[in-house]
Amino acid sequence: MGKTRASNTEAKLEEKNQKNEFAGVHLFAAPSDDLLASEEKYRLLAENISDVVWVMDAASQKFKYVSPSMEKLLGYSQDEITAKSPEEIIAPESRDVLQIKLPGRVANFLAGDPSAVTKTDELLQFRKDGSLIWTEIVSTLVKNKDGGLDIVGVSRDISKRKQSEKTLRENEEKYRKLAEELEQRVMERTNEIKSVQRRLEIAAQAAELGIWDWNIITNINIRQTNACHLRHLAENIQGNDR
Repeated sequence: MGKTRASNTEAKLEEKNQKNEFAGVHLFAAPSDDLLASEEKYRLLAENISDVVWVMDAASQKFKYVSPSMEKLLGYSQDEITAKSPEEIIAPESRDVLQIKLPGRVANFLAGDPSAVTKTDELLQFRKDGSLIWTEIVSTLVKNKDGGLDIVGVSRDISKRKQSEKTLRENEEKYRKLAEELEQRVMERTNEIKSVQRRLEIAAQAAELGIWDWNIITNINIRQTNACHLRHLAENIQGNDR
């Protein structure tokens, strides 16, 4: 009798545990409709925008995810780019971002520095055909569920902007040189005029001539000493004639 009751109790407990286990799986394993809709929305967004969305493991610097638009940006398919190392797609002049800046940034992030969370960099990258392209990369450091560190980034083509900046710099340099040349010519011309004026003054003094300068606009008459002397002399002669 006692054994029968014990067996019945154990059977009920087992049945209850199974129900609880099933309920737990149903509760935690099955995503809600809202979560599925949200994941689908972000998946569609990542796969259809022109910017490249990617996730990289900070320790190994290997891609964990790359959106399909990478093929348009660099010419690589998703499978091809995930097999590439950063050194293979980043030009030497831009590799310091990964080799020098990233380790220090990760250390600052782990130390709680909020300025290390998100950074914007401009990188010169290799395309699959060997050509170079300027990209702007906005990257954010995040801790993943395994306790590691991921880099979540967005890359975009900024070739047109870089070309516009280059053209602007070239125009500024051209106009700067033009202004310097113009200033130099003005100085040379001014010196020539001063030299001619000085020669005239010497010649006038030697010939005992008077030189005067009349500004028609301001009606100011500037005379040298000889000119004033000759004017007084002429006035005296006219007075004597009277």
